[in-house]
Amino acid sequence: MNILRCIIALIALGLLVRCSLAPVAAGPGTGSETTNGITAAIVRSNGAPAAGALVRLRRSDWATPLPALAKSAALSGADALTDSNGQFRISDVDPGAYMIEVNDGKSAAVLMACTLGTKTTADLGVDTLRSYATIIGAVDTISPTGTQFFVQVSGLEKLVIVGVDGQYRLTDLPPGVFSLRIVSNAGSIPTIVNNVWAVGGDTSVASSPLPAPWMSASIGNETPAGGAMYANGVFTITGGGKDIFYQTDGFHFVYQPVSGDFRITARVTGLEIVENFSKAALLFRQDTSANAAYIAFDIDAWDTAGSVYYAGMFYRPQKGAASYNVLPHRFNIVLPEYIRLERKGTLFSGYVSSDGSTWELLDQQAMNFTSDVLVGLAVTSHTVSHLCTSVFDHVTIDPTP
Repeated sequence: MNILRCIIALIALGLLVRCSLAPVAAGPGTGSETTNGITAAIVRSNGAPAAGALVRLRRSDWATPLPALAKSAALSGADALTDSNGQFRISDVDPGAYMIEVNDGKSAAVLMACTLGTKTTADLGVDTLRSYATIIGAVDTISPTGTQFFVQVSGLEKLVIVGVDGQYRLTDLPPGVFSLRIVSNAGSIPTIVNNVWAVGGDTSVASSPLPAPWMSASIGNETPAGGAMYANGVFTITGGGKDIFYQTDGFHFVYQPVSGDFRITARVTGLEIVENFSKAALLFRQDTSANAAYIAFDIDAWDTAGSVYYAGMFYRPQKGAASYNVLPHRFNIVLPEYIRLERKGTLFSGYVSSDGSTWELLDQQAMNFTSDVLVGLAVTSHTVSHLCTSVFDHVTIDPTP
């Protein structure tokens, strides 16, 4: 009996030892993690916990390539979401300096900073969501070696360094309309960029010179006003406005004139879901008037909660007429996705592809355009209160084979 009790005791001791060696999860702010981490609690302006807000972590050295967008998880995913108490925790973070952007996905955000050493946890305490704005842009940095570019915000003590990729990022701005002054340490003539909208809670694009023959324009009542930038083969476009549909449109258009049969191809790598029917489109348009005849092949937001997209074709047969759908639509599109819109005489065809090699014909529609049209990339938020940002690469315009 004594031997049996000893065996049971040893077994129990072994179980206790094994249990004692298991890692114990630490709560936010305890500082007992064995790897680097960042914790904080976020509240709304009324003091209530900000549950379900998107948390994005970025290196503070903006010279490294960065994702363009902070407002929505639709593009590359949030690093974390706040829990029902408004708390978040990000673990296994490399040592270094970071900016943490938290956004409720619509109109309110907060920007925090921290520096991590080795095996430390930064508890940033409690912060409050507020309406701050972000502006991103691009600068042509083809210049003598050693030249550094800087961006200043007129009326504010705000200065940022342009990264090695030619992109800059201005954060924690009050909502408003600004002028930017781009200068260099080589004494070059400053470049002035006027009428840049900074929309609370949104990421805005400061329009920069586009490679010829591309042009950029606000179409119709595009409110807030969008913008477009180009860097390293990537177009980043923000668009406001109510839609590309109905009898008049409001959106941002990056385009060039063509004559005859052409096709445009692009890969949509990201589209913010501001509202259902926020869209990134390939567009043939008769002119830049708000009620012009057009035909578009779009990636559209379908579900703001689930980041669901679909592809489809829309058109206005003549100036001032109503707009129409072309069926079928393709639902459950996963970004990035290639799309193509081509013209052969009066027939327009829309294609989708996951790899840019194998194409599937989705929609076709006849349109009586004149020979000379505008063709390009379009973005609309589907609301006059916020901007929507989309990113396009692998953009080509070629004669239709």
